[in-house]
This record gives sequence, structure tokens and C-alpha cells, in this order.
Amino acid sequence: MPQNKFVKVTLISREDGLLLKLKKFFQDKGYCLELAQTWKDALETFYEEESNLIIYDLGTSDYEKVAEICQIRLRFQGPLIILMSEDNPDFNLLALELGADDCLCRSAPGQLITAKVMSLLRREQLSRPGKGSRVVLGKLVVDTGYREVRLAGKPVELTTIEYDLLCFLVCNMGSVVSRDDIHQALYHAEYDGLNRSIDLYISRLRKKLGDDPVAPRFLKTVRGAGYLLVDGMH
Repeated sequence: MPQNKFVKVTLISREDGLLLKLKKFFQDKGYCLELAQTWKDALETFYEEESNLIIYDLGTSDYEKVAEICQIRLRFQGPLIILMSEDNPDFNLLALELGADDCLCRSAPGQLITAKVMSLLRREQLSRPGKGSRVVLGKLVVDTGYREVRLAGKPVELTTIEYDLLCFLVCNMGSVVSRDDIHQALYHAEYDGLNRSIDLYISRLRKKLGDDPVAPRFLKTVRGAGYLLVDGMH
């Protein structure tokens, strides 16, 4: 992720109160939070070229507004968070399908919105080729620039979804992620509580990383909560 002092987040909202709510949390992280009244203002003033991430306060789940998400996506390729005044799973799913990276209620705590921003920025940085895309976890090396994984110097052959799963875990290293978090990241859909594919991919990934399920070095199970990726040094 870029150094905090270079991270610019654009908030598109007509609500000054939302800016005040978020500003302190972002300042505490060293992020620069800029305000645009409308999505057109943001695009016309080229915020999309300067911003690392956009938060769009869409308001109500008015289906006519989905075109605005498409318009932003045509000009801005970075992480996009949509804020809604109420929880509407169907609208949220549509927003994700049209290119939003996450959907949250406007009433969500500032800490949660800030944490989502940090997670998306980490993921964005890991997905970029070039400098800063090589992550070392003990004997495990994940090079996102070349989409390569090595363990003790030897290549690890992963399927696309196994690689995407590993990158998501790397983005959230040191934090517990739930099955729902993983399902959302891989499939952009809510976890239904029945699909066991995530468990299967975790098991395959552990096997390829040489992890003992009883005493794993990298990928630990946190009972009742989810999974935790650690540096493999302990």
C-alpha cells in the first residue's frame, strides 16, 4: 500500500456530516480525505486521477442511480466503496456486479469504513505489478508482479482461485477473515452458509504450502471465526 501521506481518498457526498464523521478516522491513519458534492464534480475535476480510492455516498437504493456507478467505473479503476442509507441486499449485489468493491450502510461506524478502506488499498497494491509487489512470509514468497509463489525457493503451482485466495489472505495478514469475507472477495456474493468450497480451497492451499492442519505454520483456523494468515516464522 502507498505511504499514508500519499493516500488520497475522495468522498462523494452531499452530507457534510458524513465528512466530519470520517475525517478524524482518516486523519488518524494519515490519509488525505477530499470531498466532492456529486460524482460529476469528482470526474470533472479529475479526482479520479489523483485518488487512490473513492467512497460514493449513493443514499437510497434507487435503481436509476446504478448508471452512476457505471459512469465512475468507466473513468476510475481503483477501489470503489458504495455507502447506502439502508441495507438492501439485492441492490448491494447489483452494485458489486457493476464494479463496486464493497457496499456499506452510511450508519456504519467510522472505524469499520476506515478498516474497509485500508483492506481495499492493501489488496489494490498487491494486485499491481512492479515494485512493492513481493511479499515475504518466512520461506513463503508471493510475487504479485509475476503471479508467482515460491516456498523455500521452489515454485508452488496454484490454480487461479487458489492464488486469488492466497492474495486475499496476504492482504489481510494478521487479521482473522471469515468464510463470508473470503466468499465475498472471491465470488462477490454473500456466503449462504452451505457452500463448502471455501473449506476445500483452504485445504488444498494448506497442502500446497506444506502446512500441517494440526500445527500450521502459515494458515491457521480460528474456531468459530475464520482463518488467519501469519508469517510462518513461528
